[in-house]
Amino acid sequence: AFDDEPLLKLHARHDRLLSACRVLVDLDIHMGRMTEERAVNELAEHAGIGEKQSWQEVSALAAAPSSSVGAFAGRLMVERWRNRFSSELGEKFSLKKFNDRLIRVSGLPPEMAEKRLNAALKREKA
Repeated sequence: AFDDEPLLKLHARHDRLLSACRVLVDLDIHMGRMTEERAVNELAEHAGIGEKQSWQEVSALAAAPSSSVGAFAGRLMVERWRNRFSSELGEKFSLKKFNDRLIRVSGLPPEMAEKRLNAALKREKA
């Protein structure tokens, strides 16, 4: 299970922190409250990434305003689905199976993807 892999869990938490920092920096840049240079410094300091990666992140955010907000919302949705699978299946939960299912529904609108995942969960619980 996911919680049994300390390095994977640490990486996931760092990635979630970076995603949240992206949202804050993205909004501040596009509302004129932060320069790109300051955004690079903020990311490097608070998200634990190097200056080069910070510049790459800020460049991507500058090119696609508010993209980080949608990405973070999607991330939270997937985490909610994964947690539901994990809690309802207990020992039978497989992160690999969940990710395989998630990939199969990834092109669908979120509501339809959730319906298909719920149907798969129901079948697996039976």
